[in-house]
Amino acid sequence: MHKKKGDQSVLAGEMILTFYKTGVPRQIKTDAEFDVSAALDGILSEADRGKVYGEYIFNRIIIEAWHKSAIASLRINKEDFADLIERHGWHYDEREHCWLRGQKLEGTLFSAVS
Repeated sequence: MHKKKGDQSVLAGEMILTFYKTGVPRQIKTDAEFDVSAALDGILSEADRGKVYGEYIFNRIIIEAWHKSAIASLRINKEDFADLIERHGWHYDEREHCWLRGQKLEGTLFSAVS
């Protein structure tokens, strides 16, 4: 269960992180910058079926930013995130609830003509 505050909404489901002690203290750099567009380009180029779910994209972005110690610089809202995916040549299919590569088709062969 989770709460939404104000006009914020949820981009993805849940992510569970497990922390463990290694016995060796580490100094973590937290001022790194993260290029969301470059990371997104890499993630989308791996989608060989031309279909990818938003939760997968979002979770991969979070993990990559975390690995680069740049999680604090990851600031993007849902609209900007969707716009960035569209600029990479993908569109959201509301019927399938996923992102598809290529241009959105306005009609099909069997669409009714008015």
